[in-house]
Amino acid sequence: MSQDSSRPHPTQTDLVGAVFDRVPIMMAVYEPSTKVLRLNREFERIVGWTTEEARHIDLMEKCYPDPQYREQVRQHMMAPQPGWLDLEMTTKDGRTIETSWVNIRLADEARLGMGIEIGDRKQQLQVLGTLYGLAAFVGRARGPAEIHEASVDAMLAATGARRASLLVFDADGVMRFKAWRGLSDRYRAAVEGHSPWSVSDEDPPPVLVPDVLAEPDLAPLRDVIAGEGIRALAFVPLVYQRRLLGKFMLYYDTVHAFSDEEIHLAATIAHHAAFGLERARAESAIADLLQRERVSRTAAEAAERRARFLAEVSRVLSSSLDHATTLRQIARLAVPEFADGCSVDLLTADGTTQRLAMTHRDPRKEALGWDLWRRYPPRPHHPVQRTLREGKARLFAPTDDATLEALAHDAEHLAMMRALETHSAMTVPLVAHDRVLGALLFITGVESGRVYTEHDVELAEELARRAAQAIENARLYSEVEIASRAKDDFLAMLAHELRNPLGVVVNALAVLEHSDGGDEGAGRARHLIRRQVQHLTRLLDDLLDVARITRGRVDLRPERLDLRVAVDLAVEAQRHRVDAKGQTLDVRLASAPVLVSGDPARLQQVVGNLLSNACKYTPAGGRIRLALGIDGDEAVLRVEDDGVGIPTDRLDAIFDPFTQLEPGLARTEGGLGIGLTLVRQLVELHGGTVRASSAGPGRGAEFVVRLPVVAGRGAGAARRETATPSPAARSIVLIEDNSAARDALALALGLAGHRVCSAATGREGIALARRERADVVLIDIGLPDIDGFAVCRELRETLGTETVLVALSGYGQPEDRERSAQAGFDGHVVKPVEPDELMRLVTDFARRRC
Repeated sequence: MSQDSSRPHPTQTDLVGAVFDRVPIMMAVYEPSTKVLRLNREFERIVGWTTEEARHIDLMEKCYPDPQYREQVRQHMMAPQPGWLDLEMTTKDGRTIETSWVNIRLADEARLGMGIEIGDRKQQLQVLGTLYGLAAFVGRARGPAEIHEASVDAMLAATGARRASLLVFDADGVMRFKAWRGLSDRYRAAVEGHSPWSVSDEDPPPVLVPDVLAEPDLAPLRDVIAGEGIRALAFVPLVYQRRLLGKFMLYYDTVHAFSDEEIHLAATIAHHAAFGLERARAESAIADLLQRERVSRTAAEAAERRARFLAEVSRVLSSSLDHATTLRQIARLAVPEFADGCSVDLLTADGTTQRLAMTHRDPRKEALGWDLWRRYPPRPHHPVQRTLREGKARLFAPTDDATLEALAHDAEHLAMMRALETHSAMTVPLVAHDRVLGALLFITGVESGRVYTEHDVELAEELARRAAQAIENARLYSEVEIASRAKDDFLAMLAHELRNPLGVVVNALAVLEHSDGGDEGAGRARHLIRRQVQHLTRLLDDLLDVARITRGRVDLRPERLDLRVAVDLAVEAQRHRVDAKGQTLDVRLASAPVLVSGDPARLQQVVGNLLSNACKYTPAGGRIRLALGIDGDEAVLRVEDDGVGIPTDRLDAIFDPFTQLEPGLARTEGGLGIGLTLVRQLVELHGGTVRASSAGPGRGAEFVVRLPVVAGRGAGAARRETATPSPAARSIVLIEDNSAARDALALALGLAGHRVCSAATGREGIALARRERADVVLIDIGLPDIDGFAVCRELRETLGTETVLVALSGYGQPEDRERSAQAGFDGHVVKPVEPDELMRLVTDFARRRC
């Protein structure tokens, strides 16, 4: 495409003139002196002055009133290659606008300035930055207070208001200031709580007040508002999901026309703030829930540990009745579960303090604690002593020098206490029945770093309560045990004292029977005496048996036996009582052996007591039935009668000691009410059970004993053992200090064909036995000079094993028999005893020794 070179080329000025009034930017042509040559229409629209007006004024001075600022602008305009420069310009109507200018030097030395208004764009960018910044901040804010402050700052930056505040409903539905700018305390106090809305309003619109003085609804507060220099204000609701949380307040010093854009920005900021506050509230609620859950879990775990600890404490306390040993175990149990160190102090009868236990998780500090106690006994103001004196728990922290110095005896004592490195401590009293028994001291230190609280005091008091109860129980048990031993000693002494005269009577009867002259009346009298002596002897045996069984001191001698044999012997022993009352005894035993493991004498005693009880409570002419058989793996003994019967509510009570259904009948028949007690205790010791049943008073009763059977054939299969043959005549030395008993037994044995020499003391007896070289030496245990055990030992050394040594005693408990065996006796015989029976026993002793 060719060009017409004859056409003149347009100058730079021509080009500028062609586009001057068509571009949407401000343009100004001026001389180097900044005198205006021409302004385009965009300049006139934005700044306000026309070209004609500008030629008659100093436009630089009008647009840039500040001289220093104006000089900076001038230098930029004259620069050889100026770039863009942001400038604040004053318009014809006095506004300040943000612009950006670049200057170009024209060929004729004139200058062309081109500019754009950037104020709207900057404001928009600033608003966007404010909104983005607020949105980001509320997402990471640590709580409502930070959101309150940031939201007010964002509201000021976005709306251009001079002052602002944020109010939020409290729990009572009253608006309260949370953040503010430019408001006095007096003003806030006067208007707090005022709001155009109530807490129940949903998503209300903003309330705009362009002129406070013209708003009738604010008349009551007008003077307060005007006094603060406020002329216009706006109520912007703080809403989240249609729920009103509070409000923003915007304040202006002059009458203000609110634009839609301004209110939209305020509402947007309020939306962000409401979202942030609700998020913070939700997070706070979640945090509270988590914290409560953690607290609950911690409390549950602590309660579980406490329950386990107290359960273990209870187990330890119930494991022994030796309170000293138990309390030492408690001290060891408390460390390290509950304390780093623990001590137990008890008050003694004279009021002094005894340290029973001291334990620490650090063995060196445990030794130090004992050393402190021995070298420096606590003074009256020591926490332990105060607790013992006042009976109250004390929580203290012996960590500061003032506390330690108050407790210290001297500098060395102070250094030793510091070496314990105690952080926290408490003392709790051991109290039972309002009486202080002692005190527990718990300490913590560097080992655990634990510091005791009131909750720990509660646990310690519960531990102390249980420990004190255990101490009291041990004391009561000890008193009962002492009383029980005293009772047993009394019963044993009573039996011993009664057995001596009974022995005399028995031996005298034996003498009378050997010299029987055939007088029928005298024979019947002797028979009655013998029966009553046997009855009295049985009562003594039963009484002592109950005492022994109650204390668990029965010495069973179990063996495999045929229970039919024990029944036969018991029936034979009770036959005379049944016959005396004209009763019928029907006995039905199994045809095959009924093998059990038991003590033959004790099982015979069980059967005999049941028969004796049936006989006692069955009237004359009544019927008693006894049956023995096998049911599965149990031997079953049934004793049934048609006597007075048993009330239903007494079926269990009849097995209690000294229980009798009809005391009048019991007095007539005799007895102490302990026969059935012995039955139950002996049966249970053999692993069996006994049960009573009755259809009621007057309808008889049945007792059923069940014992486990054993397999195989037993040595006791024979129905009745062969009787021991009458003993041959022997040479006997009798050592007995009771003259009546000595003379009666010696006379009875002499009439039975034995040669008897007697002595009244131990020394006399030893000399006599050595001189006589007797076959048998009968030795009373309770001699006046030396006891029978010493006599036995000396004779055993002298006579060897050829002579049978037999102990005679009123005491027959297992430990008595054991002591006799240890002393060297061949046998132990309990008074009274028939002379013939005594010599049969002597024969048995001699045979067993061989």
